[in-house]
Amino acid sequence: MVVPAKTKTRHRLTVNENQWLRMCTSDGRVYYANRATGYTCWHMPTELYRSQMANGNMSLLLPKDLLMPSSAKAMKGIDCITNLPGKNDPHCVDDLFGGIGQLLEETQEVEPEPVQPYADVLKVDIISARGLRDADFLPGDTSDAFVTFSVSGKPLSWKTPVIFNMEDPVWNFTGHFTDFDLEEDTLYCQVWDSDSVGTSWGTKTGLEEDDDPLGAIFVKLDSQLCDGKPREYELVDKDRKQNEDPGYLTVALSLLSWPVVDGVPVNM
Repeated sequence: MVVPAKTKTRHRLTVNENQWLRMCTSDGRVYYANRATGYTCWHMPTELYRSQMANGNMSLLLPKDLLMPSSAKAMKGIDCITNLPGKNDPHCVDDLFGGIGQLLEETQEVEPEPVQPYADVLKVDIISARGLRDADFLPGDTSDAFVTFSVSGKPLSWKTPVIFNMEDPVWNFTGHFTDFDLEEDTLYCQVWDSDSVGTSWGTKTGLEEDDDPLGAIFVKLDSQLCDGKPREYELVDKDRKQNEDPGYLTVALSLLSWPVVDGVPVNM
């Protein structure tokens, strides 16, 4: 370990000069110098340590200003307890890396990210259907089914993908609603036969003029139904013939408490 050499010059010093001073090298390393003796050292002098302990001022060095040997060796190349240069210390220059002391202060002052407000979210899983009526006229073809669903009286509507040529389609599609009333609202699900070549799904209904209804269900919202369990509902199909078996739609409802921003669930 390289230590600054002793000063040979001797002269009379005042009481205030005969003390240890906290100094800093040009590359940002703290050391201590005694103007009375000319000695310098990297570690805190014993006299200074005892003085600060007696005055109860060790809090000035802990925890942000004092570097333990492992950290001091990694940051400063000094294998002993030492100090970080302070931004208000008149004897110290700024650290080469932008001021480690200032960086620690900024890190301690970082405010936590705001917590997103939670709200009730109605999660609707459109799982599957069975026994759908064949609305296609071509021989060998069956319905190309999709489902639109919404909460009665609310503008938001979801649409599942289209399952082609299946009387018993499986979607496993999820939509969610934040604007609903468990005591007043009804979930409306309509099954359709798609007659369009290009189809879309999501929060846009995307109905075509030639799409045919295959039946609907109306589920009065209730907290007991929002348990995540799949339930099968018979489709109300005004175009079904009397000798035809009814179709069924399987739906699961869940009530969640979820972070919501501007009415939209976060990362759902």
